[in-house]
This record gives sequence, C-alpha cells and structure tokens, in this order.
Amino acid sequence: MRYSLGLTPCSCAQGVPEEWVQLSVGLYEYVGSGGLATLSDGVQRSLGRAPRDFADYARAAARQGLWNA
Repeated sequence: MRYSLGLTPCSCAQGVPEEWVQLSVGLYEYVGSGGLATLSDGVQRSLGRAPRDFADYARAAARQGLWNA
C-alpha cells in the first residue's frame, strides 16, 4: 500500500508512537484492500427511502444554487 511506505518514517519523526503508526498503517491497508466495502441498508432504514446517488444530489444542489454562498 502506498501510504504505509511514507507514513511510518514521517509519523515517527514527528513523535507519533510507533504503536500508533503501525495501527494506522494496518487500518489503511485494511480499508485499501476493500475490507470495509460491504453495503448495508442503514441509510434506507433511517430515511425510510432508498438513498440518493451523490452525483444526482450534487447536480440538484448546483442547479438550486446551494453552493453559491
């Protein structure tokens, strides 16, 4: 994983304990390998409807000028 090679020496040089660095590297490797890539129905159960695609939301928000603050 590309993050682990640079993360360890940089973090240790900044005083982060090596145990925390190794934990972080392991977490990045797990996430990067798809370890958290499962789907669940939590959004649908919470909202009572199917989730919207983020691209659809972004287009609608842009049309409404929500980001023109």
